[in-house]
Amino acid sequence: MYIIKALTSMNDQCIMEHMIKCRPGDHFWKGCVTAMLALCNDDGIVNQKTALTAIGKRFRVAIQDRVGPWEVAEDVGRFLLRVCVAIHLDSDDDKFFLLSYMAQKLIALTKGECAAESPDNPQFQEAAVSGHILLLIIRERLENTLNIARRKIEFEAKRKGENFVLSRFMLILEIKFENNFFNNLSEVILFVKYPVYHFSHELIRAMGTQRSGEITRGLEYFLATGNLISKGGLTLQQNNGFSVIAERINQLRFVSHFRAIHRGAFFMEMRTTDIRKLRPEAWGFICPVHTPDGAPCGLLNHVTASVRIVTHYSNTSELPKLLGELGMVGHSAVTFLPAEP
Repeated sequence: MYIIKALTSMNDQCIMEHMIKCRPGDHFWKGCVTAMLALCNDDGIVNQKTALTAIGKRFRVAIQDRVGPWEVAEDVGRFLLRVCVAIHLDSDDDKFFLLSYMAQKLIALTKGECAAESPDNPQFQEAAVSGHILLLIIRERLENTLNIARRKIEFEAKRKGENFVLSRFMLILEIKFENNFFNNLSEVILFVKYPVYHFSHELIRAMGTQRSGEITRGLEYFLATGNLISKGGLTLQQNNGFSVIAERINQLRFVSHFRAIHRGAFFMEMRTTDIRKLRPEAWGFICPVHTPDGAPCGLLNHVTASVRIVTHYSNTSELPKLLGELGMVGHSAVTFLPAEP
């Protein structure tokens, strides 16, 4: 409930109305929501600001490398919600409505009113193309480099105390002459052209102690071997098998490598067959017959000819107008005749 209250500025009454909107007759769920809101009030979480502050204080130690010590707990809470909660949504209101719906669906599942969703269903998965993984590797390497430089600078700052100087701010001044058309006098105007930061030796020393090729070495090793060397795992379930040798038996076989999509090496050793099933949701997206025999059967698939993997949603605002011009009639324009007696 802390996260729910941190995502919206609504009062408790409005939050309860949204939380029980799909289950108005469920008194048990209404009592659960009331109890959670009461516990928040007992802890002093009465509005959005106090909820963000409480979350920021509790999780600051876990993300101290990504937030500055000068940032208040409220800003830390906002950062945590932005990068950890429903990251596919940009608006806090959308995240609030999503969590409200998920909570109501969870209580319906526990009561046996709906079936459990299968994580093996293609509609709950997304395709990770090579560019995504390469960018994740580069980002992790850059973050490691910056964290090492930051720790060295902090160590030097504590050791030298007040004598520590990180950078000096200097202004480059330019003298500009402008002609005065009235008295033919030249007026000297002194103004700031552009600022320049002169970095101290501490910063240069901290950045210069990095090993050469710290960023590119890991990327070259990944492309050459297909093995991933990462501290955090990059949210991936495997650390090898990311690259294969392209077979040139014929042209179609070579081209099929670029249409292949693999579930992951993690599922190769699983004994269950649910991950290999062809589900109705895959129709039109994954070819039902183009999969090899043996161990990778059902795991190594190929997308259909009409599939295009995108990184953003297409603009479909003009689609209803186009369908109307082609002769499609909307359901709101259809009038049903009364049934004959």
